[in-house]
Amino acid sequence: MSMRNLLMLATIAVLCAVSSATAAETFRECSNCPLMVKIPGGSFDMGLTTEYVDWVVQNGAPREKTEGVTPQHRVAVSPFSISETEVTIAQFTAFERETKREPTNEKCLRKIAHNAERLFGLDELEGRGDGAPSLPISCVSFDDALAYVRWLSEKTGKDYRLPSEAEWEYAARARSGEPRFWGWANPDACKRASVADKRFNAEFATPGGYFPCTDGFPFEAPVRRFAPNPFGIYDMVGNVWEWTSDCYNPSYVGAPSDGTPWQSGDCTKRVLRGGSWETNPWKVGPAWRAGVNTSARLRTIGFRAARSD
Repeated sequence: MSMRNLLMLATIAVLCAVSSATAAETFRECSNCPLMVKIPGGSFDMGLTTEYVDWVVQNGAPREKTEGVTPQHRVAVSPFSISETEVTIAQFTAFERETKREPTNEKCLRKIAHNAERLFGLDELEGRGDGAPSLPISCVSFDDALAYVRWLSEKTGKDYRLPSEAEWEYAARARSGEPRFWGWANPDACKRASVADKRFNAEFATPGGYFPCTDGFPFEAPVRRFAPNPFGIYDMVGNVWEWTSDCYNPSYVGAPSDGTPWQSGDCTKRVLRGGSWETNPWKVGPAWRAGVNTSARLRTIGFRAARSD
């Protein structure tokens, strides 16, 4: 069967899965806590198939970079909950105010504001305050994200944490075996996520490629602006990369098979998932991963919360 026919069948299957999705079961445990989505347990094939690896290489990925997402392996995930969206500026600001925590990402945000005004005439520093509470928080390190989920645990008496890699990928896939929950088609990405699109490429001439569409946002988008996946979760791919709790390992050889975080390997780095608004298209999906220094505070990195059930 030709690749074109495979793509058509995959897209049809995903559309059927999306149309049959049931309403998500959600809860919120305090007024400024994130809305959480209950995720049923189950098993899935984590990582990329040989076919998809070949496809991403054809679309610009260096072959050696694909080692980090192989070999595909079966993982069983217990029921858990994950925040419906990435943690927002409003939610993170509430944490900083309540704990009297000194903001640690101001320098990063000021650089963002300068670039936004220079390129697009946007006063984005103002937008990063109370004026745009629904943007995802970014410029946060792994420790910043940990501090936030520990604060949630103290407020609620529940076990809030960062998701494991396996939990994150399971939630992002939403029982779809495809590279993205909507299928393979790159032009569809702009209806589903904030990605490196034609407007972004016009400004930055991205060497790794871009999506042949326009998503309506020059950088990241406010949460919930695109369709959720079949689990009812928003922005799992694109927008900002998301911290997970796993130490970085260069492949899945020896990875846990029970959905728990991998706490050995290079723990000076933690795994990011999902891609961002400036990421090469072949990295935007539930399976791609990156190991980044825990101290990194970048415009493209945020996170979402998880909770044990």
